Amino acid sequence: GRARPRPLPERAARPLSDVIVVDFSHVIASPVVGRTLADHGATVIKVVSQDRPRRELFDAEANHGKNTLTVELTTPEGRRRLWSLLESADVVVEGFSRGVMARYGFSQDTVMSRCPHLVYLKVSCFGHVGPLSHGKGFQQNANFATGVAS
Repeated sequence: GRARPRPLPERAARPLSDVIVVDFSHVIASPVVGRTLADHGATVIKVVSQDRPRRELFDAEANHGKNTLTVELTTPEGRRRLWSLLESADVVVEGFSRGVMARYGFSQDTVMSRCPHLVYLKVSCFGHVGPLSHGKGFQQNANFATGVAS
């Protein structure tokens, strides 16, 4: 066409550019939630432990666009660092099995009572109530349990 070229803006703000997300996730489902938030501009901080093995194949797909923070929740200093981060965050994404975060003093109830401003998202294969709520699983398990795979 004949339109005059215009310079692109230096940086266009994305919808979630002012949102801070603390990401306690692993494997695929819950990490993809954090990745999607990062894709829309959120600052996503994935909390990891030195003791938990990383899955590089999953990380490449589900964790791009995130910052990583190594925190050892077994230490008082690690727990203090995490509380400080949660107090400044807007959203928590958590995808661990029931009771994992509670073992370190960070159950959903505890976090929400101390940081009521947070939006807290728990990702679970079988939900949080009901007969299968204690089950662990991945997408394939949910597909078979619901009949999608048949």
